Amino acid sequence: MFESVEKSYRYFYFDKSLDNEDKSIFFDKKTLLNSQSLNQRGGRGSAFAYSYDNKDLVYREYLRGGFLGKFIKKHFFRYAKYAHRAKDELLLLDFMLQNELNVPKPYIARESLGLFFIKQEIVIYKIDAINLSEYLKSHEFTIDICSIVAKELVELFKLGIYHSDLNIKNILIANDKAYIIDFDKCYRKDLSKIDIENMLNRLLRSFEKEQKNDNICFDKEIFFKFKSMIFLNL
Repeated sequence: MFESVEKSYRYFYFDKSLDNEDKSIFFDKKTLLNSQSLNQRGGRGSAFAYSYDNKDLVYREYLRGGFLGKFIKKHFFRYAKYAHRAKDELLLLDFMLQNELNVPKPYIARESLGLFFIKQEIVIYKIDAINLSEYLKSHEFTIDICSIVAKELVELFKLGIYHSDLNIKNILIANDKAYIIDFDKCYRKDLSKIDIENMLNRLLRSFEKEQKNDNICFDKEIFFKFKSMIFLNL
């Protein structure tokens, strides 16, 4: 991975050709949101898709949640555990791609450095797919789709990846493949059965929430068969 420091910004990337680029253009949020290259906008403008130089990219800004997030939304203490979330996610994505997982390809990340606080942003390649929640609005929740998702999750778990926000909207479906996205605050560890249970229980809650809110097709009995598929193949 390459790293460069320009003024109060630190950039991380894998494509050496970016050495000679004006890297700030990938993070000029105001210009990008008002440009004709904008393809899709996420919640509250924290994430959006755009095109640049024949590349389909997704920009995401890291936001703080919880009570403190009401007052300090975009800045994190520079010396905290997850102070380098963009860099960590970039490295984790690269590791998973090297191991042939279906995850987004990282492009570039940036840290805006202050004396005590840090702001973080990441740009990844867009995956041409829809999330599982959208898919289940027009498709049945079947063993076939469960098998596709289970296959990818098994490989994820075998690599020891703990996904701290495994939910129905972080699983994409396209061309009979499943893709896992959003690896903020995710990490590698020796996964226990309890770790995997916790991730799958979180996933189950997201299915139930989307069934209630958006009336997606969902069958809890099939979900438990899906869960069994995973443990049988680990």
